[in-house]
Amino acid sequence: MKDKPKRRGWMLATGLLLVIVGLCFLLVPLLTTFAAGVAAGILLIAAGAAQLLDATSGRAEGWVWGAAMGVLAGLAGVLLLVDPVGGMIGFTLLMACYLLITGALKAVLASAWSPVPGWGWMLCNGAISMLLALLILSGWPGTGLWTVGVFLGVDVLLAGFSRIVRSVSLSEFGGSDQMLPTPRA
Repeated sequence: MKDKPKRRGWMLATGLLLVIVGLCFLLVPLLTTFAAGVAAGILLIAAGAAQLLDATSGRAEGWVWGAAMGVLAGLAGVLLLVDPVGGMIGFTLLMACYLLITGALKAVLASAWSPVPGWGWMLCNGAISMLLALLILSGWPGTGLWTVGVFLGVDVLLAGFSRIVRSVSLSEFGGSDQMLPTPRA
């Protein structure tokens, strides 16, 4: 029982740290986008090396395809390290296309489900996805410089807020560290 206040304190502290980091991401989205491009490049090189090693070590059937995919992942990683911002601009275009297509599909699916409760939320989700895609595409390639940084910043900021709210709400529910309060008998 003594650990509950300590756990709440750590949760609050990490929530505050995430809020600060999220705000920093939002204040310097170009730097965040650059860092994301570098990190993705490093991870792709590591993944490509692992895949290449796996494909060539056993030389099982189809090893050439596995080796080719490893080389391709490694090459993509090198390209991202050479030009991380250019890579993120390209990634932003892919993300916009994804949002546009999935948003349209969600809207079509929502209209087919219109008598089912909650269909409006799916329609709203589809409309917001398409709106985000159009926002990105309307200023592309310039939006590629900040989109990844802003999206990461918003995500980290919201993660921090949710931890803060959860840490504060734990005291309201008798200090339970469960995700949801347990019903009282």
